[in-house]
Amino acid sequence: VAAKLGLQVGQGFYYPVTVRFEDGAPRINQNPFFYVRTKGTGDDFHQELVANVEAYAKPPSASDHAYGDVRSGFWYAMAQLMLNDLSAGDPDKALPLWLQEGLSVYASGSGDDLLKVVTKRLSKSRVRELTGGLNDPGPFLTPPELARYFLAVDFIASRGVLQTFLANVTNGESIADAVRSTFGYEWSTFESNVQNFSAERLARYAPSDEELKTDHNRP
Repeated sequence: VAAKLGLQVGQGFYYPVTVRFEDGAPRINQNPFFYVRTKGTGDDFHQELVANVEAYAKPPSASDHAYGDVRSGFWYAMAQLMLNDLSAGDPDKALPLWLQEGLSVYASGSGDDLLKVVTKRLSKSRVRELTGGLNDPGPFLTPPELARYFLAVDFIASRGVLQTFLANVTNGESIADAVRSTFGYEWSTFESNVQNFSAERLARYAPSDEELKTDHNRP
């Protein structure tokens, strides 16, 4: 995970991480197998990686998770732990939601599965409905939002500059400054380029209007 994101983890986490096993997970949790709890800030910061034992007992069809598997769920949680470790609970140092979640899905390897889920009942002519701004999240994370955030990170990675971009951000640059220094253009251009890239990627998985109409007419 660290190598994929270009994170320098050195000897491990800066702050303590405890592993716990429990039955159940928060209903709004995106990952049914693992979730992360953070506590404290600064020198008192620590995290818990909680494994949801209940999820392992469910057959796949009963899982609330629409994409991924145990392995990708673990990688997603590990990315969350590593990114949280960088900010130590300080909101001023935390990554914006789109980047934190986009990086976590990217690291999990479940991004393409997520795109298949969100385009399953959306025709190619409507995929732009899934693109949009990166800084206007809803009250709860949804698969379409996660897909949008993943695609933003995937766009950065497709240009071969993900590690450079993340290094600029973790070294203290604002997101706008990191975009400017990495890509050489402004945030508005970045968002526009991400939306165009996202529409192209989503269209690979979305059915055509005719295919979708045929599926709806099937008994």
